[in-house]
Amino acid sequence: MVVGLILDIGNIIFTIANIPQIVTAIKNRKNLRGLSSGLLAGYMFATCFFFTAGVLTGGYMTAILSAFNEVLYAVQLYWKFKYRHAKNC
Repeated sequence: MVVGLILDIGNIIFTIANIPQIVTAIKNRKNLRGLSSGLLAGYMFATCFFFTAGVLTGGYMTAILSAFNEVLYAVQLYWKFKYRHAKNC
């Protein structure tokens, strides 16, 4: 129970901390030069662990937030590769 609560709190903080990056990515999706592909892939990998821990401990809020974060990182990584040859706007 305590582990699930700690995971929930950590994942809420993780999600809130990424809001500025998400807003920037949405506004500048054709120019994501400031975002590292390796960093986004690392976040996606770490989020998979959050999701797994949430499911295994019954922390469904952690699983839902992790799935949400996973989609956001996947979209940013998609934009990063889709517009990698676009000129600076």
